[in-house]
Amino acid sequence: MSDRLDVYDLLMLARETLQNELAPGLPAGARFTAALIANALAIAARETLDHSATDLDIADAREELPEFNDDRELIAAIRSGALDERSPSRLAALAYAAALVRRQLAVTNPAYERTHDQTTS
Repeated sequence: MSDRLDVYDLLMLARETLQNELAPGLPAGARFTAALIANALAIAARETLDHSATDLDIADAREELPEFNDDRELIAAIRSGALDERSPSRLAALAYAAALVRRQLAVTNPAYERTHDQTTS
């Protein structure tokens, strides 16, 4: 078993213990706090999973923006309106942003991908 999977299992066990054994005995206000902590544990657990395919998508999309040395330059160009007009750079920036969002959603809200059609992007 890999270390990543061990960490995932440990975090999920902590979450389940909190939800099933500790939270039911807490006062109502504390149960809400316990639910927030349980959600944070689930997010941390998902962060330990292998996201290499999504990370490769991000890297591939970023390679289509060679005119920007780093993300700060890209952000500055977006803020200045330099990518407002249709262009290959604008399309590449949109693809890069979409890949970043998909990666983040895989961790923070994995159900989103299952409930929304990605063909609309």
